[in-house]
Amino acid sequence: MLNDLEEPEPPPQYWSWKKIILWPLGIFLAFVTALWAYDEELEPFDDLLPLAAADPDPARNGYYFLRERWAALPELKNADQTRMSDMLSGKESWDPALVAEIRKGRETLASDAKEAVARPDFKTPAIASYKDTEPMNLAWMVKPVRVLSMEIQSALKDGDVDKAMDIWQEQRALSFRTLEGGQSVIALLVGITMHSAAMVSANDLLASRTLPIEQMERMESNLQRGLPAVRTWQQAMRSEAAFSRTAFMDIAANRPDLDPALKVRFPWLLLKKNVTINRSMREYRHLLLTAFRTFPDKSAATAAGYFEDEAEVAKWKRYLDPNYAGTKLLAENGNSYLKVLPGLTNKFFFEPRALRVKIAILRWRESHPGQWPATLRELVPDFLTEVPEDPFNGRDLEWDPVKRIIFSVGSDWLANDPEFKDAFAWFAAEHESPGLRMDRPPATPLEVPPSKP
Repeated sequence: MLNDLEEPEPPPQYWSWKKIILWPLGIFLAFVTALWAYDEELEPFDDLLPLAAADPDPARNGYYFLRERWAALPELKNADQTRMSDMLSGKESWDPALVAEIRKGRETLASDAKEAVARPDFKTPAIASYKDTEPMNLAWMVKPVRVLSMEIQSALKDGDVDKAMDIWQEQRALSFRTLEGGQSVIALLVGITMHSAAMVSANDLLASRTLPIEQMERMESNLQRGLPAVRTWQQAMRSEAAFSRTAFMDIAANRPDLDPALKVRFPWLLLKKNVTINRSMREYRHLLLTAFRTFPDKSAATAAGYFEDEAEVAKWKRYLDPNYAGTKLLAENGNSYLKVLPGLTNKFFFEPRALRVKIAILRWRESHPGQWPATLRELVPDFLTEVPEDPFNGRDLEWDPVKRIIFSVGSDWLANDPEFKDAFAWFAAEHESPGLRMDRPPATPLEVPPSKP
């Protein structure tokens, strides 16, 4: 029995089920909150800064000179564009009346191109923000280049081979300067489109069978100057990196002028802005290092990260990502540029190299009438210093003397037969199996409507 001086012993303490649940839950919530709230330090990205802004003075910058001259040209009718394309591709015979119609208001295109490439600088504007609309719209540069192709053919029809070659050289020089001074992916694609037009024009010149040997040598010498592929790609990726950084920061800040579509698609915006930017910059560095490398086979290219990883992550894992919005943005906009690289490799490297081989074969046949070389090694050293390298596997370009096609293993690293879009295309359509044919069928005769009695 207790006396007044003794205190009762406290009752024994037991962990209740509430404490057993709430304490671990509190620790878990604190951990998750810290995980979601933490953002790492922003890594330096000086190596990914874009080049200096383009000088907008037309007297110095050929791009702005051309914009003044070409952006206001009258629009070509769709029907005239289609017929011009059919004439240039050989599907339809030459129509001088259509040439005269298309030429109206465009008589100075060749001299404009010559003057533009003679400027001390030729630099397109960079894209640093989604508000930079000017660099996103360079279509005005492409259509006049197609008309230049028409002028090359027209000069050939008139028997003026020297004029045709001069215009071709300006066409190729313009594509070269556009690529060299391009500071965005849009400029890169426009420059490649212009370059492709020049490659088709070169084949048309050779197909005319009117080029003397010295003009073929002039063309081959021009083609030896390789396009500035790595420089162009790096400039485009720096521009894209700057654009991405600006876009991620704007999204994270939930700017009032933000694109409403982004707010709808990414309601959480970016919880980890720096994590997202750092990962994005690492992807751009990977793209800079991977571009235009040769690999012995597809497995080596895959191991080097040449192909986009398309593995689907389980949805429940994606939703547990503390930066789900940033991960999704990176998945949609990051390594998608790897899809562009095989096509650019084909355009940048295979097409001009294959064209050099074609010129060498045509010259070889001058001394071997009625014959075709069994291998490309027969062209060395009299017509080629060496067989050009396949840009995908680093070995010699391939040659089929029966089908008379110069080809590459392409982006699937298999020596498949090239697939041409139609009988009139000089180059194969897909980068999986690039190819260049030596000849094509004659154009369909021009239909002349019967005269009315």
